[in-house]
Amino acid sequence: MSNQGHHANVTGNSAENVIRCILIEKGYQVKRNSPKYINIYGEYAKPDLFVQGIPGHEQGLIIEVKYQSVGGSVDEKYPFLIENIKTKYPYPTVIVIDGNGYRTGALTWLKMHVDGKKLINIFGINEFLSWTNKLEKKERKPVISSGRKEISFENFQGVRV
Repeated sequence: MSNQGHHANVTGNSAENVIRCILIEKGYQVKRNSPKYINIYGEYAKPDLFVQGIPGHEQGLIIEVKYQSVGGSVDEKYPFLIENIKTKYPYPTVIVIDGNGYRTGALTWLKMHVDGKKLINIFGINEFLSWTNKLEKKERKPVISSGRKEISFENFQGVRV
């Protein structure tokens, strides 16, 4: 992988972590790369984040996080993402987009596809934070999730460290 590709993955993961932490702080359990679905090419794929219990989307909400700090190809993948959201995703979706690297028309193009049903909204990170601040805070159950296993702190009550 090129240095540019590696940097893009690291910054993209950092943006996902920010969104995930915001939701966990609100008391929601967040899963990475879940649920699997069959994309428009007939292959298995996984969205960035999945959260249940969001008011109005109690059964589930997919969150796709797209960060692009410099010009590149991320915004060229938006049509693929939108087509999958509209025709293949098993739950409604929001996209969180941030960075200054996407083309000027990309955000406008994305927002044209918000339908309030399959694609709920497009947010910047600050807009996403404002949106989540309006959500009712759930009782928080601390959970550690590596994407493979989830460990609740409740399992460790009375354990000395």
